[in-house]
Amino acid sequence: MQATRLVLKPTRHLEPRARQIFAMIISMRPATLWGAYDLQLATDLAEINAQIEWTQEVLAVEGDVLTTRLGTPIINPRATHCGNLKRQAVTFVRALGLSAGQRHLGDEPSRKRAGQQLELQMTSLNAESDPLLA
Repeated sequence: MQATRLVLKPTRHLEPRARQIFAMIISMRPATLWGAYDLQLATDLAEINAQIEWTQEVLAVEGDVLTTRLGTPIINPRATHCGNLKRQAVTFVRALGLSAGQRHLGDEPSRKRAGQQLELQMTSLNAESDPLLA
């Protein structure tokens, strides 16, 4: 019997570079862990990363500082836009749990904290039932 292979596709049409980025994002965790909402976020993240690359290429040509007709230097609006895209990308990476620090969020520290809370609750319940401490 052959195992079925799960193929994960973007939720909408992507440009070739964004499709490559989508494939890289999908490869970061097992196929069985991707839900519909995760695929939507991954598609958005792929588009954003492709836009960041394009904007950085344009900024390399135009420069971060532009000069107006009057000779006043201003920050290139594309630089601000690129920064906003990068913040969005970080938000999507965190939402998908793909950052290195998030891969172990539910492990040891949370278990220790939960164990300590349970121990405090049990101590509190025991103190309430003990007539000498109440």
